[in-house]
Amino acid sequence: MRNIFVQAYKALRKRRFLTKLIIVQLSISIVSFLFLFQLVNYYNERYNRYNNIFEANRTLTYAKYSSGPPSSSQKAFQTMDYLNTLKNKGKISDIMIYSQYSARLVINNENYLCYQVSSGFFNKLNIKLAKGRSFTDDELDYTKYKDELPIIIGSKLGEILKVGDVISDSYDHDLGEFTGYYKRNFKVVGIAKPGSLATFISPGSDLMNMFINDYGIYSPLGYYKYYTTYKTEAKNRMYQDIEGKKKSGLGYEVKGNTIITEHSDYVEAVRDFQFQIVVNKGESVDSVKAMLAKFNSDIKGGYKIQDIKSTNGAISNVFRQLEIGLLILTIVLFFFSIVGITGTTLYSINLRHKEFGIRLSQGARLKDIAQLVLAEVFLKNLAAFLISVVPFKIFEYFVNKNGEKDISMAYTLTFDYKLFIILIALILGTTFISVIIPIRRIMKLDVVDLIRK
Repeated sequence: MRNIFVQAYKALRKRRFLTKLIIVQLSISIVSFLFLFQLVNYYNERYNRYNNIFEANRTLTYAKYSSGPPSSSQKAFQTMDYLNTLKNKGKISDIMIYSQYSARLVINNENYLCYQVSSGFFNKLNIKLAKGRSFTDDELDYTKYKDELPIIIGSKLGEILKVGDVISDSYDHDLGEFTGYYKRNFKVVGIAKPGSLATFISPGSDLMNMFINDYGIYSPLGYYKYYTTYKTEAKNRMYQDIEGKKKSGLGYEVKGNTIITEHSDYVEAVRDFQFQIVVNKGESVDSVKAMLAKFNSDIKGGYKIQDIKSTNGAISNVFRQLEIGLLILTIVLFFFSIVGITGTTLYSINLRHKEFGIRLSQGARLKDIAQLVLAEVFLKNLAAFLISVVPFKIFEYFVNKNGEKDISMAYTLTFDYKLFIILIALILGTTFISVIIPIRRIMKLDVVDLIRK
């Protein structure tokens, strides 16, 4: 077998122009397929993740009108009370909260976003852990006070931190009439596997704003204490803070000129409408949507109610068109490659009758000549494969390495074993299909006539 490939290589060197032509043609087909596959794979991966988190047919979200009355805490809490009423009535199965933490966490002098989630949202993220553990039910309960918030971090941050490490976020500032201070601790309890952690740019983001983020951080919602110390001349402002806390249902404590107030991540998420509503199975989504829209109009909330399905409908169509386009283009590209290889091989056979006659006179059979032609086509296809894949793999490495901190670029190019198997299958398929007609032509050649030549 080794000898036949050596012979095939020597034979190809004698016809360098035709050999290079076929290699270039097939290389263009492979490179085009690689980049189109990357495009489809990039969005398909995110599409599948997104659908695992959001039940497209039953999820509603709030979006602020471009122009309208400003939102307020009072309206947000009125809305949440109404949603809880609908939940108690069985109209809604879950209110999923996804919120960006108000401050960035500092790790090695760099700032990183922390995303806070309710239990319903977190469980659907399906984060696969390389080390540590997931959040417990108690940790995900946003009604309970937590001195220390657990966090799960992406794999890249896991190269800097380890399970058990604590990150502190504090604020200490003199604002003139008063000073403000708080401190919160975040403890690493889990480190995600590479490519396992996905984050959204904003809570109501559509599919196009979801990215795989190995630098992401997730934590549950919690409470923290904020210390405000007023100077004597501004002490009357303490009572404004007290009234505000009474309205929001949060606790407070007064010590001299200092008021210690409870702040809640849940309250802040509600105030900013950073949540999605999941309609219960068996309930009409349109009916619940209409009820929410009417209530929002009654309180002049300034928000519109949208369903995830319609928000991402156009994007879903693009995905389907991309997949169909990839399939059609792959068929066209490799069809022309097969036609080119077949035509060139037939032309080569017509020019090589004398060579074949010499081989036959030396004891070769038509079967051996057919195997030689097959080996030649395989070597050309293998060369095209290497010429295309090796530079692509190098390009993939540099793109992912240089853009690893830019989540919009993360995992844009991936060459895994699945893609390798697909390419090998295409190369082998192209090889065998393109030699069917040439081999049949060879097997019909007149042996006596070839030897005479």
